[in-house]
Amino acid sequence: MHGLSPDTDVSFFVGQTLIQACFGPHDLILNFQGDTLATVSIWSSIGCVDGDGACKKSEDFREEADFLLKLLNVAIVSSQMSAGSVLCLGFENGTQLEIYDDSDQYESYSIHYAGKSTYV
Repeated sequence: MHGLSPDTDVSFFVGQTLIQACFGPHDLILNFQGDTLATVSIWSSIGCVDGDGACKKSEDFREEADFLLKLLNVAIVSSQMSAGSVLCLGFENGTQLEIYDDSDQYESYSIHYAGKSTYV
C-alpha cells in the first residue's frame, strides 16, 4: 500500500456526477463531471455499499456492473479518505462506493482532477 493520509482533501468530488463507467479486464475507469472533470482509474478492489449499509467487496468489476451503472448521472454528496487510503464516495441515492488501496506492489487507483494526478 502506497497510502494517503485520511485528511487528504477529496472534497472536490462533492457535486460531481458520474457520467461514464469504463470496464476493462483488470481495471475500471470512472469519469465524473462537475465544475472540472475528474477521473478515477481503479486497479484494486471496490466496495459497493447499498442503501441499507451492506457492503460487498469485489475485485471483479463485472460482478458490480449493475451497481455501478445505476450510479450513472447520480451526484456525489460526500467524499472522504478513510484509514488505509480508502476513498469513500457517497451518492445522492443513498449508496456509497469504496475504493481500496490493497496492493503492496502496485498502484491501486489514481485520481485525476484539475490537471493534477494522484496515484495510490
